[in-house]
Amino acid sequence: MNFFLILILSLVQIDQWEKANREVVRLAPSSFSQLPKTVREELERRNCTIPQVWGAHQPVNVIYGEFLKKGQKDWAVLCSVRLKSSILVLPEKSPQTAFKLEEEEDLNMLQGIGDGKIGYSREIMPVGEAFIREHYKDNGGPKPPPIDHLGINDAFAEKGSVVLYYYQNKWLHLTGSD
Repeated sequence: MNFFLILILSLVQIDQWEKANREVVRLAPSSFSQLPKTVREELERRNCTIPQVWGAHQPVNVIYGEFLKKGQKDWAVLCSVRLKSSILVLPEKSPQTAFKLEEEEDLNMLQGIGDGKIGYSREIMPVGEAFIREHYKDNGGPKPPPIDHLGINDAFAEKGSVVLYYYQNKWLHLTGSD
């Protein structure tokens, strides 16, 4: 092939990925009725939308649990602003003190899903001690600390994940799926 034909084909392919990125379904915080008003308002103040994994049958990327310490209820939300997503961990009683973790271009979270289609593939899920210990046992990596609350599995669907676990006032990166 000549240089110009290769260049044109490359530009067409880049345009397909950019188009797919713009077409990712991103829901408003108001789409999640389970969110407390204070959490929803904080997400709106930050101009968050919540990107949805291709083929999801129900809204995803808003989770609830004890992520900072045992006995404290928190929300974790994949927040997309200007085509970049980060995980916000919002304490239910003071959502304005949210932790912002793992910011990534949404474009980097796209993958081919078959038949020439491209889909968004980042999803967060709560995980407990059994998941954390099993993945450490099977895959190695950093040794988990004592586990007494939930971690957040930050996954690139069908590719891999990392578990974010809050311990001694810092976020640890533990072994997830391979």
